[in-house]
Amino acid sequence: MKDPIFKTALKTRWLALRSGELQTSALLDMVDEVANNLIDNGAVERNYEKWISVDYPQSVANLKSFLENRTAWMDSQITAF
Repeated sequence: MKDPIFKTALKTRWLALRSGELQTSALLDMVDEVANNLIDNGAVERNYEKWISVDYPQSVANLKSFLENRTAWMDSQITAF
């Protein structure tokens, strides 16, 4: 992180991704899509038949919260370059 050329390139790439495929809404939509796919194909039910159950909707919500918080933190760090 001592190379200013690298930092500039990193910031440029991060900002491009955050305005596209890594937008918060896109990340959360992807989580919802995968979570629903796992429900629809019975994977969640099969998982709970074998393993100790957890609150699946809460786990999905926790993942979404983590992604929102982490990308916000990364935004604050990278845009400060």
